[in-house]
Amino acid sequence: MICPSCGQSLEEQTYEGIQIDACATCGGVWLDDGELEEIVQRRDATFSQEQIDAVPGAHKPVTVKKEEMGDGYKCPKCGVACHRSNYAYTSGIIIDKCPNRHGIWLDESELEKIQIVVEEWEKKRAADTDRLGPQLSAIEQDVARKSEESLNKVGRARMPIVGRLVNGLVRGIVAFDG
Repeated sequence: MICPSCGQSLEEQTYEGIQIDACATCGGVWLDDGELEEIVQRRDATFSQEQIDAVPGAHKPVTVKKEEMGDGYKCPKCGVACHRSNYAYTSGIIIDKCPNRHGIWLDESELEKIQIVVEEWEKKRAADTDRLGPQLSAIEQDVARKSEESLNKVGRARMPIVGRLVNGLVRGIVAFDG
């Protein structure tokens, strides 16, 4: 395959046990469909605090307007223009994804940045769950209770109507037979 960024040949290499296609010239990587998810789940790479601190999206949401993203690359497999998007909507890492599901193009160091963002978000999620878990549980219970109350009110309100309809039908049938 040819690098969509600089036009050089992509070379197969193993990254965290996954075969990926990398460009030795520009440092970009092509990940076939599903490979990014596998790499993010493996957690073989470790990152220094300095590397983590260098990724703004690991600490706070980073939005990027569509017009600021520029044009996407072409898929090295099918030649169709890739769709550019902000990975996970708020990472600040712009990825190029083939609309035909062939894969994702990441510029130099974006793979590592994605790993950092996912790992840091998961740490924050665990801390938030510990901190907010009791409040969230109380809210869930309140919503369930209110839903049950609403269903009961609707059921009681409809029962007289249903009862009258059934009684009317039964009287009509009895009157018809009689």
